[in-house]
Amino acid sequence: MDYTVLLYLKTPQEAVASVSAGNIIAVCLTVIFITIVFGLFYNKLIDRLFSDSEIVRYKLQATAFFLKQLVSLIIPIRGGFGMAPINAGSVYFNENMFVNHAAVNVVWNAGSTYFSRKPPGNPYSYGDLNNSITLRDSLTVRDGIPEKVLNTTRPNILFIILESFGNAMVGPLGGDSLTTPCMNRLIREGLVFSNFYASGNRTDKTLPAILNGYPAQPAASIIKEPRKTQSLISLVKIMNGLDYKSSFWYGGDINFANFNSFVIASGFHQIITMENFNSSDYNSKWGVHDHEVFEALKDSMGRVKEPFFRSFKP
Repeated sequence: MDYTVLLYLKTPQEAVASVSAGNIIAVCLTVIFITIVFGLFYNKLIDRLFSDSEIVRYKLQATAFFLKQLVSLIIPIRGGFGMAPINAGSVYFNENMFVNHAAVNVVWNAGSTYFSRKPPGNPYSYGDLNNSITLRDSLTVRDGIPEKVLNTTRPNILFIILESFGNAMVGPLGGDSLTTPCMNRLIREGLVFSNFYASGNRTDKTLPAILNGYPAQPAASIIKEPRKTQSLISLVKIMNGLDYKSSFWYGGDINFANFNSFVIASGFHQIITMENFNSSDYNSKWGVHDHEVFEALKDSMGRVKEPFFRSFKP
């Protein structure tokens, strides 16, 4: 459950209409009964044990104790000392979404989703809507027969998702020819799409674009909303249905920006993170050195069952 239940408070009559009068009366009587019982329990068994002077002294001690506890709770509320604060995806552990939802703290999730809610209107709505729809539809028009460039119908697939890797760094794309010698060689041996643009400016926006075909949004990131990402069409699930063995490799903290819930909902058979490496391989608090993960990925290629679908986020 998230903050959406609070939206019904705007229309209390409609909200109450969905609950029977018996349920409302039962809840009210239960609250009154519990309040009276605990009040009597306190007065009869606890309050009479202390004198007035003791009560004042214990109140001061209790106040100091609970203030200390309040300060100390800041760290566990955040989720530790890591780079990423705690999020709903931190407790995801199973392919079954029901048990993942059961693991989420409802009170925390309601507050978290409320404070991170999106604006009610679209702040980026400019121009004529009909022209926008026409432009969008023109991007998906099929005006030819796709050309076959592979010599097999079931190729092994490896996605290496690089950040901040624009054409200014790649020689064949008009950039520096000395920065990426290996990339230059691969381009000469394979195919390169010279008019390919990143979808979004952050990892949490581009991963759903690459793996789910979901365009990045400027003001929000769908990866941070597990209840939505679990409903996205997933390229991983499609490949799994074709008997591909899928895995996601990431050398950092998988709980960063809800990555954990996203990759689990996407359907990856195997998830490799910094937890699978020795602490001596860690670069810093961000996780494992990229070259260490690349070496592990390379070594595993000889043991993986084909065909495989692998995604690596350095």
